[in-house]
Amino acid sequence: MQHPDEAFAKLAKLPSIDEAVQQYEQLGSQIRQELSQEIPDLTAWKDSQDSVGGSGCFNEEDGEKRHLPDYVVQKGVTDQQYEQALQIIGKMAKPIGFGDKPQRFHDSPGKHDSSFFNPRDNTTISFGTGKATVLQISVGCHLTPEAKKRGHPSES
Repeated sequence: MQHPDEAFAKLAKLPSIDEAVQQYEQLGSQIRQELSQEIPDLTAWKDSQDSVGGSGCFNEEDGEKRHLPDYVVQKGVTDQQYEQALQIIGKMAKPIGFGDKPQRFHDSPGKHDSSFFNPRDNTTISFGTGKATVLQISVGCHLTPEAKKRGHPSES
């Protein structure tokens, strides 16, 4: 187990949670745009508006994880389109630390669910299709702006 000061120092090298959310919201927007351009069935993205949330991490006061809004297209894509979409997501996510190959959780004809993982901050990009197609981003633990500015763990 890492000493709290070491863990804090590691998190301090990352952007604050607000900066990370902004970066990942922009990435999500770019991914949706690229998917819409390359796969015509994926043009009607809607914000599901029911999954936004956050939770504490590190010591519950200094760090935060966030789940960004899920974006949904109310139709599935073909298996071939799904594979094309995974290539697009991997290509776009790799430059900021994600692996370009997803972990596949469910993979059967017409129903797929995979996630790309960024080991630097434990953020995941999940992409699935079935009756609908969903893109989700869950931002891993980052320090709050206040904790980052303070430069040391709070006294809990």
